[in-house]
Parts: sequence; C-alpha cells; structure tokens
Amino acid sequence: MDILILDRGRGRTRAVRLRRGVLVGVLGAVAASLVASAFLSWRHFEGRLLDDATIGGWNARLESQRDELESLSGRAQTDVLTVGQKLAGMEARLLRMEALGQRVSEMAMLTDGEFRFDAPAAIGGPASETLADSLISTDYLARIERLAGELRAREQEMSVLESLLASRRFQEEVAPSGRPVKRGWISSPFGRRVDPFSGRPAWHTGVDFAGKPGSDVIAVAGGVVAFTGERGGYGSLIEIQHGDGLATRYAHHEEALVRAGDVVKKGQVIARMGNKGRSTGYHVHFEVLKDGRLINPSRYIARRK
Repeated sequence: MDILILDRGRGRTRAVRLRRGVLVGVLGAVAASLVASAFLSWRHFEGRLLDDATIGGWNARLESQRDELESLSGRAQTDVLTVGQKLAGMEARLLRMEALGQRVSEMAMLTDGEFRFDAPAAIGGPASETLADSLISTDYLARIERLAGELRAREQEMSVLESLLASRRFQEEVAPSGRPVKRGWISSPFGRRVDPFSGRPAWHTGVDFAGKPGSDVIAVAGGVVAFTGERGGYGSLIEIQHGDGLATRYAHHEEALVRAGDVVKKGQVIARMGNKGRSTGYHVHFEVLKDGRLINPSRYIARRK
C-alpha cells in the first residue's frame, strides 16, 4: 500500500510504501487500544454503580433497624402501661382484702394483735443468692398474672368467711333473748293464774313486765314487723317475725314507734309502755310463738343477749 505525504512548505508530495504485515500490525494496535479504553471505562462505571448500591443497602438496613427499635420502644411502653394497670387492680383488691380482714377480725372477736391487716405481712429469712433473672424478663407479666389469680382466690375465701360469720351473727341477731323492757319487773308469769278480771283460774299466754308509764319497750330479736294495731284484749299490739317459725308479740303499749314492714334490730325501741286493752296497769304483755303456737317465753328471757 502507498501512502502520499503532502509537504505544504515545500509544495511537493512524497510516497511511502507500507508492507501488508506492517499495516495489519498498526491496525491491530489501534483496535487493542480502543478495546482497552472501553473496558476501563466500563469497569469505572461498574464500580460507581456497585458503590451506590452498597450505600443504598446500608441505608435501607439502618432504616429497618430504626423502625424495629421504634417498634420495640412502643411495645415496651405498652407493657409498662399493662403492668401499671394490673398492679393498680391488685392494689385495689389488696385494700379490699385488708378491709374484709379487719371486719372479719371484729366479727370473730379475734385477739388483738393476732391478725394485723393494717401492717405488712410478716416475711423474712436468711440472705440468699440472687437469682440471675431479673423481674423485668419475659415471664414478668406471667408472674403478675399468677399473683393476681392468687389474690382473687384469697378474696373469694375472705368473702366466704365473711358470709359465714355474718350468717352466724344474723342467727344470733334474730334469736329472741332477754327482756322486752330496759327497766321493769315481772308482774305475771306464763301459765296458770287467777284471772284479774273474772277471779277464776285461767291460762296466761305470756309474761307481763310492769314499769313506768311511757317507758321503752324493746325488741328482743331482729326481724320484720308483721302487724301493728288494735287487737281484742291486747289493746295496741306489735308482732315481729324473726324467721325459722319464731315470732314475738308486745301488747298494751301507749304508742307504737314502728309500722308493719319495718325491719327492726335487737334492742331497738319499738313502743312506749301503756295500759290499753284488757289491762289493770302500765305493763307490756310479752308472747313468743313457734310455728304459730304460743310457747313459754321464760327460756328466751333467761338467755343472755
């Protein structure tokens, strides 16, 4: 191959003849240079893309960890609120148990100091190795729930005990005992006597208690007033039902202080002593009935209140 070289300064041309092998070598060198440049450019851009992808991955991972941390923080806050609510409920139940315990102690008349519901429970023991796991562990809520269950069980036991004691006290409250007057004396016993109006032998169905006019007449047991009003020779009469078939009557009073349907307590003043009906003076005629049958009140009068 001939190559013409133009020399502008001298105004002439010169021909250079290149052999075929030399031309092929030159073209090969040029092609190799182009390929090398392209490869280096590709590697450069590939490296930049790889670095951007890596940084993006790191950013995404950091964002994920940040979200997880916020989630854990939220759950921890929720757990704290849950624990607070449960502890508040347990504290309320403990306060109720203390009140119940104090009431049961009073009702059972326990020895002073035997049960101190207003003081911390007596616990203790020698120092021992502290367990590795702390209260703030995965089973923290489970422990609180178990304690709450135990408290509920104790609360139910205390309620049952209170109910039993209240039932016993109620039975004592409604059992007739003592005299129907605060002050007075027996002026006529139960049974055979000479009738003060006819002068003939007669059966006295109650016990008469004489006293000052207008003095207090009291209920010998708790119960419900079944009747108040006038009834034959009784004059003014009050009848109280005490349950279990027992009833008491109070007659001849001057003024009734209760009405039918009222609930009365043992020892409550229910009337003022009077002289109404078939009576020779101020007194209260006291009767006890069992299943509707009049019985001797003396056994109930002799009982201690």
